[in-house]
Amino acid sequence: MSASLETSGKQSRFGLWNARLVQHHAGKILCLILLISALAFPGAKKLRLHANFQELLPPDHPSIVSLNELRSYVGGTSFIIAVFESPDEETARFAAETFSKKAAAFPGIDYVDNRTSMPAFENRKLLFLSLDSVHKVKQYVVDLLGYYRRKANPFFIDLLNEGEPVLDENTLELDRKVYRVGGFAQKTDASSMRVGLLKPDFSLTEFGKAAGLFDKCQTVFDEIQKQVQHPLTTGITGPYRTRYQEFQTVRTDLARTGLLTFLLISTIMIVAFRNIRSLLYAYIPLSLGLLWTGAFTGMTIGYLNLITAFLVCILIGMGSDYTLHLLVSLDDDMRTTGNVSTALEKTYCELWKPLLLSMLTTAAAFFAMTVSHFEGFRHFGIIAGVGIGIAFLVVFYGLPSLVVLGERYFPTKPRAPRKPHHVSNTVIYSILAAGLIFSVYSITQLPKSEFNYNFSALQPKGDDTIELAQRIGRHFGV
Repeated sequence: MSASLETSGKQSRFGLWNARLVQHHAGKILCLILLISALAFPGAKKLRLHANFQELLPPDHPSIVSLNELRSYVGGTSFIIAVFESPDEETARFAAETFSKKAAAFPGIDYVDNRTSMPAFENRKLLFLSLDSVHKVKQYVVDLLGYYRRKANPFFIDLLNEGEPVLDENTLELDRKVYRVGGFAQKTDASSMRVGLLKPDFSLTEFGKAAGLFDKCQTVFDEIQKQVQHPLTTGITGPYRTRYQEFQTVRTDLARTGLLTFLLISTIMIVAFRNIRSLLYAYIPLSLGLLWTGAFTGMTIGYLNLITAFLVCILIGMGSDYTLHLLVSLDDDMRTTGNVSTALEKTYCELWKPLLLSMLTTAAAFFAMTVSHFEGFRHFGIIAGVGIGIAFLVVFYGLPSLVVLGERYFPTKPRAPRKPHHVSNTVIYSILAAGLIFSVYSITQLPKSEFNYNFSALQPKGDDTIELAQRIGRHFGV
């Protein structure tokens, strides 16, 4: 049979060369794959998830450059918002003031802004003017600049003894909604709410430090609860809390989707092959391919973002295509020939070209995304393009090598060839008709598809932190 394969004009020399390489050096190939995997493990282990929407934007964008420069001077650029709500106004005030005093001593906090009295806000009232008052201030600034320019002009003669323009602050009006929230203290019929701001000296993505602050805040909340007589509701929100919750949500979702992907693919393989050996043949090279991809990502990009984090599941699914094609072909050829070497030659000769072309076209589509200025898409294209190539390489040589060694040391019992299964024309036409109907329907729905530019739409629904922030907005009327 081997001689007939060599003399057949339809067989590929490249396929035969690969088959013989695997037949004679299966152990060495697997040892090399394991060695590379051992070297790749430290790099993949250091890979971290960055759940920061800012890192999806181009790093050389002027606003991002300015923001990073600002952070280098001031550390954190936002706040942790502590909320105290009670039916009793005095209880809310006491809780806010007590918390602010203790929070000021927290490590990693620049300052605490407890705006429970209006004088603190009144010092900043020019920041919250109504639109008409803003126009008045603008005109005052224009007049003031003109006055000093005229004074500085050596050719100007002040015949009218012009005086310096004066702004009468009593004529300015504040925006009522902003005025209400500015003090961060508001009483409604149902409850009184106080809000305090904690200014950390670290960035939003330093989740370890943020988690430590949240724990300290909760400890103080518990202490205050023991000191008050009336019901008191406490909570934490703000960008630091929101980003931390998003990070935890993504980590949880990654674990869930990864497990679900594994279970679904395993179920399909067990139903198709009805043995555990095929699962091992499939998952060992797939797992090592993911390990290599993780090491590559760690050495080049350095982290996973909110978009590329789910590439693990995508690469498992796409890499499974190669494993399934090889396993099905090897299984059928072994049933037909009863010989591993011959089955390997037939499989390689039949599949190397379609598998290679499939990998190249898929990788090309992913690499096309690397021209994007949006970092989320660009990183996705790089990791997916390289990852699919790595998956192909490891599966193409690793899986057949496992089969060769498995049959050499743990041979399976001879199995009869599968009987051909014929599909009736009725079934074929029904499938085509269903596909046509669905395609037409999909085309009619395309105009209704819109791109949502709002990143907040990506936030988890029903999250306590987001609901608390919305309740603050409703409470203060903003």
